[in-house]
Amino acid sequence: MACILLTRPLDDAIEFEKNLHVPVLKAPLLEIELIPQPQTPTASDYTGLIVTSARSLMIFSEINSFLQKPIWCVGNKTALTAKKLGFETIYTAKNSAEELCQLIVNKTSPKAEKLLHICGESLHYDVVECLQKKGYHAEKIILYKTIPTPHFSQDVLTAFAANQIRIIPIFSRKTAEVLAKAIQLHKLESV
Repeated sequence: MACILLTRPLDDAIEFEKNLHVPVLKAPLLEIELIPQPQTPTASDYTGLIVTSARSLMIFSEINSFLQKPIWCVGNKTALTAKKLGFETIYTAKNSAEELCQLIVNKTSPKAEKLLHICGESLHYDVVECLQKKGYHAEKIILYKTIPTPHFSQDVLTAFAANQIRIIPIFSRKTAEVLAKAIQLHKLESV
């Protein structure tokens, strides 16, 4: 039976599966590990919040004190999460951290802003660095890291061997890299 292989962290895979009407196999290739924070940021110290993943927004523990601040979101999923959490002023880029940086630069003044970026450890584009180069006061807090787990279960290996896996959606560069390692590790290149 043909199926889709979901390689996202388990909680994301379960959520994604809800919108599918086809058989799914889950094979998380990344595990999420929270990074303890020595102190919690105070909303009054910042003019806005930058978020480049919905996961960061869900992890951020002191969210309620930031609800009155503008939030700058990398894409629609993050913006939707922000709206559900009660943020009122939401700015959204089109799924690119570079576009998000440009959006902030176009709508604000470096002299008037002190921005906090909440994020995961793995960044493909550093919004804070970009903003700092343009004269902004911006800081980042890394809330989690992803741990690669490039091993497939026997169910997944059996599905590969039977040529049942039709689609493998990829949502990040890191997942693609770990998937390539898993395929190599299990010698699935010719499958």
